[in-house]
Amino acid sequence: MYNYKLKSHPDRLLKDHILGVQNKALLLFDKLKFDFSNFKREELRRVVSITSLFHDFGKATSFFQEYLLNPDVSSTEEDRKKRRHGLISALMAFGILQEKIPNNLILQLIGLIIVRQHHGNLNDYKILLTFKDKDLSNVLLQIENLNFNEFQNIVSNSDYTSFINKDFINKDFIKQSVKCFQPRTPLKIKRLSRNFTIEHYFVVNLLYSILLQADKTDAILKDDKVPQFELLKSKNVESFKNSFNNNLEKPIDVIRENAFYSAIETINNLKSDNRILSINIPTGSGKTITSLNAALKLCEKFNHDHIIYCLPFTSVIDQNFEVFDKICEIAKLPDSTGVLLKHHHLADISYKIVKEENIIKEYLPNEALHLIEGWESKITVTTFVQLIYSLISYKNSSLRKFNRFSNAVIILDEIQSIPHKYWSLIKTILSKTAKWLNSKIILVTATMPLIFSEENNEIIELIKGKKEMFQKLSRIELDVLNLNKGRMNWDEFCDSAITLAMDNSEKNILFIMNTIRSAKQLFDVLSKNNIVHKVFFLSSHIIPKERLRRIEYIKNKEKGKPILVVSTQLVEAGVDIDLDIVVRDFAPLDSIFQACGRCNRENRNGVKGKVILYSLKDSNNWTTDGIYKDFLKQKTKKVLKNKEIIYESEFYDLAYQYFKEIKVGGSQESSNILLKRIECLKYQEEEGKIELDIIDNDYSDSIFVELDEKAKDYWLKYQNTLEMENGFNKNALLKQVRRKLFEYIINIPKKCLPAEHDTNIYYLRNNRVAEFYDNITGFNIDSQLPLEKSVDFV
Repeated sequence: MYNYKLKSHPDRLLKDHILGVQNKALLLFDKLKFDFSNFKREELRRVVSITSLFHDFGKATSFFQEYLLNPDVSSTEEDRKKRRHGLISALMAFGILQEKIPNNLILQLIGLIIVRQHHGNLNDYKILLTFKDKDLSNVLLQIENLNFNEFQNIVSNSDYTSFINKDFINKDFIKQSVKCFQPRTPLKIKRLSRNFTIEHYFVVNLLYSILLQADKTDAILKDDKVPQFELLKSKNVESFKNSFNNNLEKPIDVIRENAFYSAIETINNLKSDNRILSINIPTGSGKTITSLNAALKLCEKFNHDHIIYCLPFTSVIDQNFEVFDKICEIAKLPDSTGVLLKHHHLADISYKIVKEENIIKEYLPNEALHLIEGWESKITVTTFVQLIYSLISYKNSSLRKFNRFSNAVIILDEIQSIPHKYWSLIKTILSKTAKWLNSKIILVTATMPLIFSEENNEIIELIKGKKEMFQKLSRIELDVLNLNKGRMNWDEFCDSAITLAMDNSEKNILFIMNTIRSAKQLFDVLSKNNIVHKVFFLSSHIIPKERLRRIEYIKNKEKGKPILVVSTQLVEAGVDIDLDIVVRDFAPLDSIFQACGRCNRENRNGVKGKVILYSLKDSNNWTTDGIYKDFLKQKTKKVLKNKEIIYESEFYDLAYQYFKEIKVGGSQESSNILLKRIECLKYQEEEGKIELDIIDNDYSDSIFVELDEKAKDYWLKYQNTLEMENGFNKNALLKQVRRKLFEYIINIPKKCLPAEHDTNIYYLRNNRVAEFYDNITGFNIDSQLPLEKSVDFV
């Protein structure tokens, strides 16, 4: 028996890791459902088999083995170069693929790329196939110091010796691979990109994702197999819905009931190639329950095996997750993360399973983090950012999840949150995902953007008679009379706000302002006047922990004790509050309708709620045009022109008219640029990357507000974790404590930071908090923070 000595990791033999990764990669590949037009499944499987078997071939060098034995010994750049294993492993895999798929240069090169970058991010296709002379010389040096004999024995234990001859694994063979790229990359390889399509992007991402998932799973979990659980049943959702005493005399309850069963009826008549679907129903009409039930029905009819439910805001994720958790409990499903998982930057790093005899297994932090970030669950509830950055990205960490889009039902709730400049891109990517990866997509909203055309049968609405549902509602009226009077000055607006509060002393009122500055000014004015309401302030400059506490109070307000809330637009989507009167500063129509969704959702006492729209002058820079694109505001003005009172029954037609104006007049240049990069496999180039700028960080930076003793404790734990030795466990513990830090982190304008501040997180220490942070209104945006040592936030 051969005595194996080579290691892949300090606690893992190279033999066990190599064979473990290959086994996991092939099991994953065989489970996935996909259908590409120009690639044969058996050839793709061969690429997976070979790349997984040879991805760590370069770890068999004496340089890498010496490093594992003495990781703490200081080393030069030359030493680090010698022990790098990506390129030599990639060239070996490329050589084997040349032998085994001789007529498919593209697949040979894809194999080379995914092995070369399995510890890094993807780059421009041409850059990944261009090698410096010194790098190839390094490979030749590594060849002379590589244990070919042991690797031959490793391959002999593989299940694929029938087509991988161990005799290939020798010095001369890999030297032939090196020669393919000496003295330079052949033109025929560089010119291949002329024939690339978006299908190549999907194939690269899928194969890359499989290798990453198998490699990281074996490194972290080794031979431990994560149990698979059954998916929730649609009948359990129906039982949960029926547990509520809906009053079918109320229009909104009738709509909820009709929407729920209409979706079921439509799904019963769907064909397998009906892949892009929508649920377009009014705010408060049960979208969450209806969409989950629809997704489960699709799984049951078309054999999809998991659900990815995406929302734009973490607060809504937590809200919906609680509902889904209750349904799973009613269904008597195990309390396991493998049944239901929540993934966003604030979620706890905890992954548990219930084994036989109700024994609970809690995974270690690094194991839990791996499973959570790999969406290892039957139902994953996550953010738009996580979804989109896993579909459209160049990053290793994001693309690892790409395989999870296969055979899934993907729900995008509040789809109107997608910036219009990306409509064309999102349409293309979602369509191809559904077609090639055998998935179903459900777009959910009360205001459906025209990303797909219902008239051209690009999308199928699951709710029949949706327009009539909107027309039957009469919960609120939208007052736009003030728009016809022109922009109102600040003092006049404040006077009208005070009058409104005094005239409605028994009602709950919400003011939504466009900027934090204007919201603070209004809060100060209302707080100083003799109004009976309890006044609350909400903005993103209040630490999240306190913000959530206030929102909970507002949601569960006491009867007979009226409240008045002054907020920025953070309450518009993702905050489930319901007040009698809403006042909104002028904004794009979809934001206005979101504000309407915070008013009289339940049609209390049959009395209409009122939403009042104002357009304020930009005096003293209290309101700025910059937060909303002028293009969107102009389209809003156009559809609201000459209107005075708009009833809820008119909202559907107005939204359609608004989004039609956007589609006709909006530029898709941003989409086209990214689609071109995608089609040419230019993951990163000088002009830019395959990445959407959904999160705008150009004008703000993060600060940690050490407000109390808990904040001090969290910060100290973070500092101590940073000093740990690098490794999987450190990474997991850092992310775990980061989630606690986020309770105290806010984004502030960059101008408030010292000019010398770097890109790391600013630490506002406890003894200086009172100078810059108010417990009621949050950070003082007129202040200038002193120079402070920043901390790397990894």
